[in-house]
Amino acid sequence: LDYDKMGQTEVKPLRHEEIINNLSSFTLVDIIGQYFNGENSFSIISQILYRNWSYRGNNATKENLEIACTAGTQGQGKTELCKQLCLKNSTWNLEGVKKMVTIPISFNQDCTFARKEMDTAEDFCIVWRILRAFGISNDDFSKYPAKLEDLISFIRKCNCAEGEDPKSVGVFLLCDEILKVKNCDTKCFERVLDVITTLQQLHLRNMFPTFVFITSLQLLPVSKYLVERSGRRVRCVSLPIFTQIDLEVVANRLYSFIQFCALARLPHRKNSWYGSRISKI
Repeated sequence: LDYDKMGQTEVKPLRHEEIINNLSSFTLVDIIGQYFNGENSFSIISQILYRNWSYRGNNATKENLEIACTAGTQGQGKTELCKQLCLKNSTWNLEGVKKMVTIPISFNQDCTFARKEMDTAEDFCIVWRILRAFGISNDDFSKYPAKLEDLISFIRKCNCAEGEDPKSVGVFLLCDEILKVKNCDTKCFERVLDVITTLQQLHLRNMFPTFVFITSLQLLPVSKYLVERSGRRVRCVSLPIFTQIDLEVVANRLYSFIQFCALARLPHRKNSWYGSRISKI
C-alpha cells in the first residue's frame, strides 16, 4: 500500500458497512508494522515445534511433548500473534515438512463458545471453527468431514502436491482465547484442551506433523489442568512487543488509513489472512 497517497483519490465515499469491511480486511500490523517485533515469540515457537517434531514416533509422550501457550490481557496482542503466525507461512525448518498449514481456531468475540456445541460431538466446536476459518458457510458444512481427525486428514490432502506424502504437510492449530470456553463451562474447557492436545500427541506418534498453540487471558487455568491433571508439559511463549512507537506518527498513519478505507473499494479479505486452502467436495 502507498500510505502517502491514502485518501487522495476523488471517489464517492463508501457506506459505513463498506468502510468497516475494508478496515477488517487489514491487521494492526498493516498500520504500524514497522513497530511490530515478534521475533522473540517466533523463536520460542520454533524451538517448541522443533522439540516436539524430534520426539515423533514412539517418543511422542505426554512427558516429552510441550504445549505452546501464551497469555495476556485483552489488547496485548494474542490474536495479532496468531494472525502473524498465519501470515508467516513457514515450515519452521522441520525435517521432511514441505508445507505448513496454519489454521486459526478462534473463540474470540465474533465466534463466542456456546455450551450446546458440545452436545453434537466433543470436537464439533473445533471442526466448526476450522471450516469457518476457511470461509465455509454453515449451509456447506455437510460437504466436509464432520470429525476433527478426518477433517485434518482432508486438509492435508488438499494442500499436498500430487504424488507427495501427506506426512510432508504440517498442520499448526492456533487455539485463540481458550479461556472463554471456561467462562461458559469448565467441563467443556477441559474437554477442548484434551481434544487438541491429544490430537497433537497422537499425530506425532504416527509421524504426522501436527502442532498446537494456545492463547488465553490467563495462563494458570490452562497450565493447572494440562500439567496437574493431565500430566502434560506447558511452555509459555512471550507476546510480541511494539517498540519505539511515535504516537504522532501512528495517529497520522491511522487517520490516513481510515481515509483510504472510506474511499477505496477493496476486496473483503476477512478470514483469508493465511495461505492454506481447502477444496470443496
